[in-house]
Amino acid sequence: MAFLEQRISVALRRGTVGGPTTLRAKVYDGAGRLAKQVFKRSLPLHRYRFDFGNKVLEDAEEIRSFFYVVMFSTPPYSGFRGRDWNDYKLTQANSRLTLISGSNYQINRVYTAGASQFLRPIYKTEANTVIVYRTRSAVVTVATVTVDNNLGQVAVTGHVGGDTYTCEGKFDIPVTFAADDAMANIGLDGVEANILQSLGEIEMEEVAPT
Repeated sequence: MAFLEQRISVALRRGTVGGPTTLRAKVYDGAGRLAKQVFKRSLPLHRYRFDFGNKVLEDAEEIRSFFYVVMFSTPPYSGFRGRDWNDYKLTQANSRLTLISGSNYQINRVYTAGASQFLRPIYKTEANTVIVYRTRSAVVTVATVTVDNNLGQVAVTGHVGGDTYTCEGKFDIPVTFAADDAMANIGLDGVEANILQSLGEIEMEEVAPT
């Protein structure tokens, strides 16, 4: 399935709630304490609730259009871009590029707790925001790269053994509507016919990048 490389409206956003989820099998001891955990995911699954709040009906047209286009195109789209406004910036301190093969690198967001780190691959970078920095012999310079914003990958020019890379930029999450009836809660205000009673909280779930 094709992916719609378009971010759902940021202008209509009022709030975003969500983040990473995991999946575990849990075993408890005789006292009811958690004794064993079997972790079933190597990467987080992100889920969100986009709260668009009360809007003029015309302002909701983009959200409605996304649902029609994503769900009913021939063929339908696997998903589209969404933005987690709590976590959408890459910095030199919280990013790292890891080698895929040859001169191609994957952009990762780095999360740190003490001496431990987790690297989360970032697949949907925002065009014209990514700057890649090369560290060579403790000297940091801007690297010459070609960025694939649909995969979160860069092709590095002039790599020398020992070089490491970080970046700055912004990124989106590949998401789709979690519920089949996500748009069925639109209602008009009884007093002002052009005002939505509520567009409500629309749940989104992360999809595999394509």
